Amino acid sequence: MCALLGCSYNWTGSEKDIVPEMVNAFSVAVNNKVDGIGCCIVDPTAFNDVTNRALGRGIPVVAFNAEAPVGKGNNAMSYIGQDLYQAGVAVANRILGYVKKGDLVAGMISVPGSLNEQPRMDGAASVFNPAGVDFVQVAVGATEGPALASIQAWYQGHQNVKFMFSSGGSNGVAVATAIKKLGLAAKGVGGAAFDVGVPVLDLIAQGQLAFTVDQQAYLQGAMTIYQLLLYNITGGLITPVNINTGFKYVDNKNVGDYVNRKDSWEGSSTTPVVLTPPKSIQVSTGTR
Repeated sequence: MCALLGCSYNWTGSEKDIVPEMVNAFSVAVNNKVDGIGCCIVDPTAFNDVTNRALGRGIPVVAFNAEAPVGKGNNAMSYIGQDLYQAGVAVANRILGYVKKGDLVAGMISVPGSLNEQPRMDGAASVFNPAGVDFVQVAVGATEGPALASIQAWYQGHQNVKFMFSSGGSNGVAVATAIKKLGLAAKGVGGAAFDVGVPVLDLIAQGQLAFTVDQQAYLQGAMTIYQLLLYNITGGLITPVNINTGFKYVDNKNVGDYVNRKDSWEGSSTTPVVLTPPKSIQVSTGTR
């Protein structure tokens, strides 16, 4: 989106989802007098003060991917992302097609309580518990390597598990890799992930994972930049609004649409790709 709009950006934060590091990066952006800030607000209150300091200096703030719950005092101007709780509900309902009452299902989470993953786990629990499924939440860490080791170690003590799924992107790759390395698909152990990282997509194509969920991460970033730009170029007349980026299953029926793409929208390009825009778009409206 920055390539399309002629903007520049600085991608910063914490590689391991450490909240104080994220808050510090946010504070540095405020001190640098940037023109807008998009933040994944993964803690209910930790970002309140820096958000208010940014707004007090005229810097618009948009939450994406995760937002603080209502009533916790965060004043980000909008939220752009998935309805995380309902995403967890939807994933669990689909997993019910692979398991039965009494089966063990494990949800792998990076950091318990993190607002971009915990709501998905809570949503899943709201489905599994009434259905009589033995559901456990397992903390595995936020980076792929340690998460993979944690999942493999957990499996050694819980080889009766029937399905494993992740609540985020990095641990989704770890779940997929663990299932392949341990040969679990052949043993009847199902797997699912969130996000459309290339390893996850490849393993769906190979039959190692049942499905993943596309929360349209590109749209989350693109709309964050777009809303901050509009706010700036209109002097605040166009204010940020909430956008639900949706929910889409990716399985063996449609995974080819993803793995065969080489652009930067849903494909694997490592550099920005801007396609030629259409020559004309017609918009029809009713009378006013």
